[in-house]
Order: sequence, then C-alpha cells, then structure tokens
Amino acid sequence: MRSINVGIIPESLTMEKSLGNVTHAEEILEGLYRLWKEQRYTDVTLSDGNSSSQAHKILVDAFMPQIGKTCRTKSDIRLAELKTPIERVLSWLYSLPEMGLELLKLEVKPAASELKIKFVLDHKPKIVKSKITTNAQLKQSWITEFSTKLRQCYKDGSFSDVILKVDGQVFRCHKAVLASVSPFFDTMFLSGMRETDAEEIDLHGVKESDFRIILDSIYLGEECISVTNVESLISTCTYFQLNRIQVQCERFLDRNADPENALGVLRLAELNSIVSLRQKSLSYIVHNFQEVVKCKEYPSLSKEQLLEMIKDDDLNVVDETEVFEAVLKWFSSYNRPHEDLEIILQGVSLLDVRQSSIKAAIADENLPQASCTILQSAVDKANTRSASSGRFRNEQVLLVVRASGQESGVHVACFSFKTKQWFRLASIKGYEPGSAFAACSLGRFIYLTGGSGNPCAFFEYSIGDNVWTSLPKYREARSEHVAVATCDSVYVLGGRNQVHSVIPSIERYNLGTRSWRHHGVLALPVSDASAAVVGSNILVCGGALSFGEYTDAIQCFDTERQTCSVIANLPMQCSFTDIALHDSILYIVSPRGHVMEYEYGRNPLLLGKAHTSSFMDFSCVYFRGVLYIVGGTSNKSESAEIRAFELSTQKQVVRKNVNLPWKRLSNQYYSIIGGVSRKYLCDEIKDV
Repeated sequence: MRSINVGIIPESLTMEKSLGNVTHAEEILEGLYRLWKEQRYTDVTLSDGNSSSQAHKILVDAFMPQIGKTCRTKSDIRLAELKTPIERVLSWLYSLPEMGLELLKLEVKPAASELKIKFVLDHKPKIVKSKITTNAQLKQSWITEFSTKLRQCYKDGSFSDVILKVDGQVFRCHKAVLASVSPFFDTMFLSGMRETDAEEIDLHGVKESDFRIILDSIYLGEECISVTNVESLISTCTYFQLNRIQVQCERFLDRNADPENALGVLRLAELNSIVSLRQKSLSYIVHNFQEVVKCKEYPSLSKEQLLEMIKDDDLNVVDETEVFEAVLKWFSSYNRPHEDLEIILQGVSLLDVRQSSIKAAIADENLPQASCTILQSAVDKANTRSASSGRFRNEQVLLVVRASGQESGVHVACFSFKTKQWFRLASIKGYEPGSAFAACSLGRFIYLTGGSGNPCAFFEYSIGDNVWTSLPKYREARSEHVAVATCDSVYVLGGRNQVHSVIPSIERYNLGTRSWRHHGVLALPVSDASAAVVGSNILVCGGALSFGEYTDAIQCFDTERQTCSVIANLPMQCSFTDIALHDSILYIVSPRGHVMEYEYGRNPLLLGKAHTSSFMDFSCVYFRGVLYIVGGTSNKSESAEIRAFELSTQKQVVRKNVNLPWKRLSNQYYSIIGGVSRKYLCDEIKDV
C-alpha cells in the first residue's frame, strides 16, 4: 500500500484504548438476529416437544449455559416441554424487544425460570406510575452476558468453525460472528469457493498485527488505534467492510486533526473511497486553509482538489488576495502546464484581489510568460464584469437567536471568533413568541417553533439570504417542547399545551410537501427536555413529567418505525437541559452546569461542571473541542455571557468567555455554528 503521511500527532494523543466497551457485542447480536431469521450459519437445533428452531451455539451457550454444555457435543437437542415455544424464547434472546410489565411478568420471567436465563431472572424493572419506564438495565445485562461469553469463546476457541491464516499466524474464529459484522466475510463464506471448505483460509495482503487488532475489536470490544497503525487499519477495515471499526478510525483521525496531517488524511479517504472521512477532512482544510497552505504537502494537491477547496464559500481566509497568493504558490511549486493556472483561477474572485498583488505576479520573472498572459487575460475578463459580481466568502461564526419575555420580536446576532465582534442580522419584528419556544437547524436554515405567545407558530430563517419566512402552523399548540430537524423533516415533540398539561404527541413537517401531520407519541410525555438527531433516531433527554417531577430517561423515537422507548438513563434527573451534538456524541448540559456525554449504545458519562450557578433557557453549541454555553436565566439573576467549557480538560476556560450583546430581559437563546456571508457582517453591535 502507498505510504500516506498523516502527520505528527502529540504523543499523549497517539493511542486510544478502551477495554470493556460492549457496543461490539450489541453489533454482533444485531447481526446474529438477522442471520437467525434467515437461518444462516446456524449449528444447533432445539426442540421443545411442540416446536423446534435452529440457532447459533455461541448465543445458546451465552444465555442458557446448561443447554450450552450439551451444545459442545450435540447439534440436535431435545428439551422438556415448555410453556413458551422455544422459537419465541430465542427471538427474545436474539433481539431483546422492549418489554412491558405484563409481558415480563406473565411470559418472559416464567420462560427464563424454566431455561435458567440468568440476566432475565436477576432483572428488577424500574417502574413509574405502573409503567416500566426503561429496559435499559435489562438490555445492559443482556449485552454484558453475551460479551462475557464472546470473550471466552474467542480466547479458548469454543464453537469455532473456521480457521483464518494471516502471515503464518492462525486465528480460530466463528463464521456467524464474522458474517454478522462484515459483508465481506459473509459473502466469502457463502461463495462456495473451494477455500471456504478448507480447514484453513489464507487471507492475503493483510498485516497480522492489523488483523489481530480487528479481531480484538470484534470479539472483545478493544480499541487500539494509534498514529502508526491508523492508515493500514482503516484501509483493512474498508476492505473487510467493518463499519464500526472504520468509524473508530475516522474519529481518531478527526480528533487528532492538524494542518500537518490534514492533506494526508484527505488522500487516505480518497484512496479508500471513504466519503464521510473525505467530507470531514475537506471541512477541516477549508476552515484551516491559512495553516494548510504553509505545509510541505500543500503543493502536491491535484488541481481538482485545490479548485474544490478554493471554490468553497466557507474557505477561511482574510480576503481574496490570500486565495490568489495560495494559487500562485501551488502553481509555481512544480513545472505545471499553463492550462492548470487558467483552470484554478476559476476559483478566485479576481475583482476582490488587491491590484498590487496582481501586478507583482505579472511582473514576477519566475512566472513563465505564457502563464503571465493567462493571468492577464483572466484579470481583463474579470474587469469587464460588474463590480457587484465580486465574491463574499462565508465566515464561521456563532449564530444566536434570542427572544425575550419582556419585549417583542425575535433577534439574531452572530459573533466573529476572528474579530471578536458581534454583528446584527435579520429579526422578526412585531412578533410575540412569549417564552419557551423551541428551535432547530438543518443545513443553512434555522427553524423556530411555538412558544407561550404563539404556540403554533413556525418560522424559517435562511442563513444564506439572512431572511425570515413564516411557514404553515402545526396543529397542536405547545410550548416548553423540543424541535429537531432531519434530512427532509422538522419535528416538534412533547411540551405543554395551552392549559399547561404535558403532552406526548409528536408532529412532523415534511419540507417537500410543506405540510404537518401527527407522527407518533413519546414513551414518557415530557416538557422542558432537550433533543438531538442521530441517524434516523431522535433522542430526547430528561425533562419534566409534571410540575416538580423530573426524569433521567433518554427516550429514543425511531422516525421510520414511529415507535418510542426509553433506552438509557442520565446520571441525574433534570429538565431545562440543552444538547450540543458532535460526531454522533451528545454533550448534555444541565441547569446546574453538569456536562454529560452520551453516545447511543453506551452509558452516559458525567464529565464535569461548566459553571456553579443554576440557569434555565440557555443554549449550548460545540465548536473545535469547546462547548459554548449561551446565557441563562434563574429566578434571581440572568447570565449576560457565553461560558466556554473545554472538553479535553473538562474545565471552564474563562479566557474564552464572551459577553452577549443584549440587555438582561428574561432572554431565551438558541445557538449554532454556521457560515455567514461577510456581506452581512456590517451592522456591528457596539452598545447594549
């Protein structure tokens, strides 16, 4: 494989190792369930007198160890007659569906007693108002039980049915396990090729060290990604179609990105056709272009890569002259064809380049005459255009939407991290949102929903055009609710109606048909919660069940199946939280400043405290490793600043705190990081 320089990463960040991570077991269980339904790689038949079903020995041994002992010597096992058919029991063990109190008591527990299924027998459900509010503990026990057995089978080779040979090293594996996580292995085992029936299968073009790390991740959940192995490891994972481990490699590269390794990561992504990694690396390069241009690998960019970068409106440069000079540096670094300069100049707004820089380039003796002619021609063409056709690049800013309980209107301002200035953007005038509105964002748009003043209102703010538009109102009046947006929809969930009752309903606005409809209900009706979108799921965190009664539940609403269940619990009961989402990780901030981290499938973690006060109506956003917590009110005071919490140190960074540009008037905030055209960064807010 071609060597790719991913740069120098600080020694303290060159190794990630997380033992006991059980998400690997959940991935395998999901795959095994799919294989079980398709009756593939099953190696034991269980009969209970009335019915029979095929299964995988590794799963049977994990959850029914007494039967598992027999599996070691037999592949056809007859059980005593069961009250619940064995196929139904197996469906629970493979998929662990959400279980209500009645099902758990009347059917699942008796079956578990007959078959000695320990994790079910040990489970004591959490019940609120005669309803099981979460099966998270049961699911965790289910995963842990299987994870323990998986580790044992990997170590001693129990139930293994395939031997893989890499660089002379032998690995005893399980076809069902590998097929459950890798379409590559699934296809290989089903191909009918001669080598798949052999005692050993040779895998060529793979490093033994990489394959060992991969198996340790599949079977044990261990991560051991470093700067020395990430390049070959991500390539191997792409080849074997191991999505979970590939994502771990991508995150390692994302977390350790710097200008020196950014171009190497881009090439790595393109070499392995990893679209998500390419998008992330391109975004990093665009936002750190000034530093990337100084790197030794910069001249090696292809003209297609460079043109894509400089055409991006989010390119982080001081002015267009900087882009022009970067293009000349690239062109002059190698003996490039003159035509390349003509192509690359298409990405530069020559009208906005300083004339002195253009004249100096044309007069430069090191620039070939033919190239000077091409440059002069491009400049002449640009000068024939209207002066208004100049380019305004975007600047990454902190966008803050603000409404007040004491004055009308919705106001938008943005903070430039570069100039440390606030700028006024478009507002909604003569509108009374009241309190407790909800907002969300999707691409270049922000959506504002409801509030006590106009509980069915729905507005769209275009970041690109800096304008507000009123959209069709939704059906059920609500405030203190949450709103999220997916690729084609906006959702409003829960909240309180006009008589202050907590409601469970979920409504969906289809951005294509521009219409609302009822789309489901929450498992637990809540108000004053927070929410984020991960894949096709909406995760709703905490909230108030009633006045003075709060929950620690994390609810998952599946937008495709329109079902909702409680999947985990926060470290504390809380409402009035807010979420900053980054790379599918939720950073949840409580009113008392607790910062919690949650990733789907893992237990929530308490990271630290961002402040020691108690605030509501704040907003939080992630930007370059820092959580920015915007404002907040209490019954005693109101914050007029943005507080910075650094995730790497898990501490507040006072030097990064920023004052807000509004008076303290019971303000409520929503904030995002977005690219705003510099043509709108003209109305500076100087006085509050």
